[in-house]
Amino acid sequence: MNDELLDVIDLDDNVVGKATRAQIYAERLPHRIVHVLIFNNDGKILLTKMSKNRKIFGGHFGTAAGGHVKSDESYEDAAKRELFEEIGIDTKIEMLDMNWYIDTRQDKPLHKSIAVFKAIHNGPFSLSPDEVDDVQFYAKDEVDQLRSASHPFAPELEYILDSINVFAK
Repeated sequence: MNDELLDVIDLDDNVVGKATRAQIYAERLPHRIVHVLIFNNDGKILLTKMSKNRKIFGGHFGTAAGGHVKSDESYEDAAKRELFEEIGIDTKIEMLDMNWYIDTRQDKPLHKSIAVFKAIHNGPFSLSPDEVDDVQFYAKDEVDQLRSASHPFAPELEYILDSINVFAK
């Protein structure tokens, strides 16, 4: 996984090079990521409980699917791939937002061009045990309650919920 090639981008989202995932994080190079939000017919959002076995954010709430855009892969293709790998579905998606997420958890910030997609799907889902322990649909007030009760949310999910009014779109 650490040897997969990702595109290194400039702040205008132009490809300026390629690097392994390990190099991207070691050198804090700007790159592309995707997240997919799934809503059911009742307008509730699907949150995943990320696998406790994950090195990063194990046990945290996350989006339905998310991950890195591989080199020469489109944002949409990456989003569809991640959806299938993580929760086992292939469905129509639409882009909600594209912006910069800046990870400031280390001394040098890491810039990620984040594309957020949305889909409507009621399940069933086939979970990847390496990625996801559980999924559940939540109404907006339930998500707000989980957040106010300090349940662990992955930083990128926090960013998405804070920067995009996902329940209005």
